[in-house]
Amino acid sequence: MKSGIAGGWLGVFLLALASPAWAAFETTFVLSHTPGEAELARLAKVPGPKAYRVTVSTPSAADLARLVRLPEATRIELRFTEPPRQALLPEFQALAKQVPQAMFLFQDQPLVSEIRRIREAGFARLWISVQQYPISQGDLDAYALLGPESWVVFNTGRFPKADGEQGVLLEFPKDLGGLQFVSTSWPRYYAMDFLNRLPQPKRLNIVDISPSESDLPYLKNIRQLDRLVVETDFDPSATLWGLLGTIPVSWLRGQGVPGAAQLGVIQKSIGNGGHFEKLILRDGREVTSTERARLEASGLQVELRMDDGGSSRRLRSSSRTLISWE
Repeated sequence: MKSGIAGGWLGVFLLALASPAWAAFETTFVLSHTPGEAELARLAKVPGPKAYRVTVSTPSAADLARLVRLPEATRIELRFTEPPRQALLPEFQALAKQVPQAMFLFQDQPLVSEIRRIREAGFARLWISVQQYPISQGDLDAYALLGPESWVVFNTGRFPKADGEQGVLLEFPKDLGGLQFVSTSWPRYYAMDFLNRLPQPKRLNIVDISPSESDLPYLKNIRQLDRLVVETDFDPSATLWGLLGTIPVSWLRGQGVPGAAQLGVIQKSIGNGGHFEKLILRDGREVTSTERARLEASGLQVELRMDDGGSSRRLRSSSRTLISWE
């Protein structure tokens, strides 16, 4: 697959990234294609901790071989828009030995045959992302093939409804690694009550909405809440961070850099026993030197994302979610 950025913004940013201040942050390169030879060479020169999030559509054997050669990174996130083709299983198996974790994106429910091929690929950890909730007992057959190494991500924008969806989810394998829900609303009583009936660990991604104080008691009473991600293009209510208590939380900021006051509130919440994990800036290319200094002075763990302008924007509904790979 042809490289799209070998001579573009990546080359320009290598100059900025050479700064010791930039090296203090983790840089995640978000690619909508398999990097070519020139890109691999350039990426190898990036200083400081770096990670990759690569979305791959219809890969060839050569594409999979190049993914094995991604330069050393703190984290590699591979996201495939289709399950492995039978003819490419040997190449997928070779890749899985070097990059042991991957996500597979589905619009609807996966088929048994698709999950079987994914399992045959041999990834040690799996994420299966779907954009609709399963609604029939037949949908469960594919999920029954997943085990403790697997998380299922419901990238639906809402919590499950009582009319069929909840009943099917209650039949999911009990030994799954966990279930992740992406919602544009905060959980209230009925969502909290249902989530507490699920025996698996849970993660929540709450998108584009700031909570009211009346929302937070429900959130804090969800059992086995493994992680929370708040994704906004704006600063949430400054009181949010101090009210979350010990819930592990990351903030994915879609545009701009938080001001000094917001960063100060987060620092104070940590000092009071809060568990703020990471600030992720989606458009790391736009961070100025003044903002960079402010971030560094905050002492927070910061991840800067640098995307190639490709499908990470076009496929926003299926790629916007922060997935934890730790």
